[in-house]
Formats: sequence, C-alpha cells, structure tokens
Amino acid sequence: MSFSAAFKFDKADVDKFEDAFLQMVRTIAGSTAIKFTGSIAITEIAMDLGTPAISLTGAWCFIYNRDPTNYVTMLRGTASTAILRIPPKTGIMIFFDSGITAPYLIANTAAVIVSYWIIPA
Repeated sequence: MSFSAAFKFDKADVDKFEDAFLQMVRTIAGSTAIKFTGSIAITEIAMDLGTPAISLTGAWCFIYNRDPTNYVTMLRGTASTAILRIPPKTGIMIFFDSGITAPYLIANTAAVIVSYWIIPA
C-alpha cells in the first residue's frame, strides 16, 4: 500500500507554510480489502468492516466524500457520538484500532456518494 499527501497554507497576512510530509509505503500482511462506493443517507449506515472484522493489528481506511455541498459524519456506533467529519469533496486517511466494531456514516442534509477503502494492516 502506498499513500502520499502534502499540505499547503497560503493566505494573505498569515504565515505561509507547506510540507510534503507524508510519503508512506506499507507492506500489508492480509490478502483482503474492502472497497465501497455508494449512497450514504441522512439516516446512519454501518460501514462494512469485512469478515473477519478488523484484525488485531488494525486497518487503514481512506474515505472520500464525493458530494460537492454536504458533509458526512462518522459515528462511533449506532446513535452514538460523532468522531469525525468529512467535508464536501474531501478525502481523509485514518487508522482503525483493532477495537473498532461498528462505525457508522451519516449524511448532513441530503444523501451523498461516498467511497471508502479498508485495508488490514
């Protein structure tokens, strides 16, 4: 698995900075991965963690919100606390600990198309 990221902040009257801070290459022990692209509604939807679920070593997860206007929230579980927000047209890379059991996604004001990939560590 490989992943690259860069960050740049450039605004008038503010300190500017940029950093190509992440060039990551990892060897993955497992042979399974989950790929999902579909609609996330304004009612929570459980993320598919696969069978078996996340291994004892955890899993990488990349989530991309394809919607141009609405954000998506990840919940710790059904009817639970929000743990992160994915703004419109934004992708994020996170690492699931082995203790993750049932994360849910929910759209803000209208259904959105989301893609995610889960790759065991």
